[in-house]
Parts: sequence; C-alpha cells; structure tokens
Amino acid sequence: MPITTADIFINQPAVVSDQDFAGGRMSGNRVIDGELNNLFSDITRLDRTVGRVSLRKPFVSAENADTTTWQGVHAILTQPAADPGVFVTMFGRDSHVDQRIDAQQHLEQFLAAGPPTPYYAWDTQPEGALAVSLFTNPNNALPEGGETLVLSVERGSLNNGEVQFVRVVSATSELVQVQSSGQSVEVRVLTIEIDQPLRFDVPGEPITSSTIAEPRTVVRRTTVAGGKNYYSVHEVTEAAAIGDTTLQLDRTFTPVVPSNQQQTGITDVQVGSDTLSVVAIAAESAPLFVEPIAGSSIQSGAVVHIAQRKIVPGTATVVIEWSGSSTRGVFTDDGRGNLVRDASSGGSVPAGAAGRVDYAFGEIVITGLRARQQRHVSTRCRNRRRAAYGRHRDHGSEPRAGLHPHAGADAAAGLSANRVPRTGQVDHAAGTW
Repeated sequence: MPITTADIFINQPAVVSDQDFAGGRMSGNRVIDGELNNLFSDITRLDRTVGRVSLRKPFVSAENADTTTWQGVHAILTQPAADPGVFVTMFGRDSHVDQRIDAQQHLEQFLAAGPPTPYYAWDTQPEGALAVSLFTNPNNALPEGGETLVLSVERGSLNNGEVQFVRVVSATSELVQVQSSGQSVEVRVLTIEIDQPLRFDVPGEPITSSTIAEPRTVVRRTTVAGGKNYYSVHEVTEAAAIGDTTLQLDRTFTPVVPSNQQQTGITDVQVGSDTLSVVAIAAESAPLFVEPIAGSSIQSGAVVHIAQRKIVPGTATVVIEWSGSSTRGVFTDDGRGNLVRDASSGGSVPAGAAGRVDYAFGEIVITGLRARQQRHVSTRCRNRRRAAYGRHRDHGSEPRAGLHPHAGADAAAGLSANRVPRTGQVDHAAGTW
C-alpha cells in the first residue's frame, strides 16, 4: 500500500519552547494545519523591538498499515511569512534526541576562532561586563562596529579553556603614557562595548608597551566556517517560465539572527558645526608661493606646502614645472579636497601622482612624485585675507622658497610696500617656511 498525502503528518517534539532543554524526541502531538501557535509562539512587542530567535524541531511521520519506506522524501518552504519582520529558515541535524541548545550551537558555529589580534586584555574583566578594556600598540587600528572577536582563555588557572564570541557594538580609544625601560612611551587603551555580557571572568595582563608572547587571554579574530546549509524561500519579482536559467528575486540573503538598530542622541552640537565654510573676500586670485624644490628634499615622493591661510574650496591650482624644461603638470582642486591632475597639461608627472587640500589649515600635499627630478611648484588660491606678500629668497644650501608679490592684489587690498613682510625662515627638512 503506497504512502499517500493523507498518511503524512508533522509532529511536535517533546518540549515546545525556547528553553535550552526544548526539543528532544518526537511526541504524539500533531501540528494541525491552519491552527495558530501550535509550533511557534506569538510575537510580542518586545520581540519586535530587540529581536528574537525561535528554534523549533518538528518531525515528519508516515502513518499507514504497511512498512513501505520513504522514497525521495524532502521538505521545502513554499511561502514566506506574511509578516515582513519575520524570516523563516530551515536546517537539519542527524539526531532524533538533540535539544535546542545543540541546535543553537550548530547555528552559532558559522564563525570559527581565527588568528590572534594584537590586542591584550587589561587586567581581569569581570563576569557580566558589557564592555571590555584592551590595550595595544598606538599604530594598530580599532576593531570595527559589528566585528566579532573571540575571548579565549588559553593560559593560567582562572577559567582556563573558556571561550566566548563577542560582537563589537562600538570601540573608543585613548593614548596613555606608561614607563618602559626607564622611558615614557604611549600605549593605546581600547574600550570595547559588546552586545552580550561576559559569561566568566576574563584574566588579563598589566598594561605594557611590549609584545606579550603568551598572554593568558588571547583575543582572536573570527573566520567564516563552511559546511552549514540553510534553506529559505524568496519571492520572484518577475514571472518565470519553464526553461528559464535565471530568476529575479526580491533578495538573495536571509538573516539567520536578528539585527536591530538603535538611535543614539547627539547633544551639545550645533547644526552644521562639522562643516567648513570659507568665504572669498578678494576679487582676484593671489599666488601664495612659488617654490623651487630640489629632488633630495622630497620625502617619500611627497611635497607638503603650508599656505598659512585658509583656502576657498575649488580655487587651488598647483603647477609643477621642471628646471630647464618647458613642460609642466597642472593639478586643480575639485572642491572636495582633492587635487586632480589635468591630463591635457602635458609634462612627465607620474600617472599615480595625486594631491589633497586641507582648506581649514591651508595645507597642500602632492604625493607620487619622483624625487630624482628638480621641480618648480607654484600654487594659486583665493583666500580669506586679501594681503599680498613680497618675494622672499632662501639663502640656504638649496633654492627652497620665495613668495611672489601680486600687484593686483596689493592694489585691491590697499597695501603699501612697507606693509609687505620682508623676512622669514625656511625649514629644509620639513619643506615649510
């Protein structure tokens, strides 16, 4: 006697809940089609606020009079949840007696402990803490929000062998001074806010600037572990026909765990206070400086100029000329702080050369230059101050700097000759005056 649709039933497990001991063996209680809450519980307002993961272990059984075996038995999701905030995913385990805690561990093992980070736990971090204190070298970057780290106790007697995966909510840092070999050195201290409290005391180390070869707690990164299969259902956005090899779906991923967002209030900050507003009051552009630069003065292929005045966005032009050559390269300010090379200007400026402008501090940086050539760099900008400068000559070992006067700007500003600066200093190593 063959198995028919009427012979197939879905049964509840021994315990239907989200407690660790839920699940277990199959019970005789059937999941009735169309009956509310006979497998999953209601969604509360708190669930919609903070999110929730519900795990259930249904069983499929065939009940008829003979011993016909299953052939090609399978389960699929045919329709997504009507609630847009609910996502349903299936996965299987080869056990009839496992409980919810076993399924939860299976779910959480999509991340595996990876290589160690350069972070060290600062002294003992107490159980239940929602933030951990770490320290590291000042040159090391902070972990990013949403990144998952592993706190692995691998040495010592306190909680040796304990491991906890923690997700970074936010990270802040400060530099502190510590004594090392009789000298004061800087160490970066990190405060990492985590999404779940610590389950155990995490032993740490005294703060130091030295590398710790064998820390008691190793802070590790995580890597994605393969071998896990999850099944879900998505709606098609365009009708599909028999023989089609591609489908258009509303999405290609399904969240396995909830991810909520929260708003953080900003206080004592004026609207637009983080934006720069530079207003030009000079009718004409005035050259800030004209500076011949010897190749030996270019540090790592970069040239740094300090204009000593604010620069109006979109007005800076940098011209690079070669001694004894009529060719030149021109960089123009795009108004967003970038100096863009004008390809039509010619010259043998390297293709990778680029620059940036700091409008507030009047700093101009050109990178990607070849230091073996001598260059003549001039810059024109429109600035907030209408003062013009007289020419200054550096009498050091290298022809470093001169400031060109600008007759039009002098006249417009009403400056007389005795108001033009006459002296100055040039720093050959730093390339500033």
